[in-house]
Amino acid sequence: MMHGRHRQRGRGGRGPGRGRADHLLEPALLCSLLHGATHGYGLAEELARFGLEDVPLRRIYRVLQGLEAAGWVTSGWDTTETQGPPRRVYALTFDGRDLLQDWMGHLRESRSAIDRLLEAYERRDAQGGPER
Repeated sequence: MMHGRHRQRGRGGRGPGRGRADHLLEPALLCSLLHGATHGYGLAEELARFGLEDVPLRRIYRVLQGLEAAGWVTSGWDTTETQGPPRRVYALTFDGRDLLQDWMGHLRESRSAIDRLLEAYERRDAQGGPER
């Protein structure tokens, strides 16, 4: 583990923002399916609303395949709404709803811990913190 100024930042390092999509992609996809079945491009648009606009479609489909294999999502072909080839649409299962509910509890707990961390940082930073 790297500490201090030797820690790398940005995409290749362990700095802030790294892994956010990895941690939020699954619950964000499940949440996106709450209002009904949709296709991958529609899900990508929903993810952008959650701040996950940089997730590649191939990654979205890979996660959807895993969710389907676990029984949390189902898929089928929609031939009615497209002028082109049929599109695969995904829908949330009852088990997927239960998982999403569990995820939301976990995220609430995480948000609470993050709030406490930020408050502690802001208190200490306002007091001047350690000198460099």
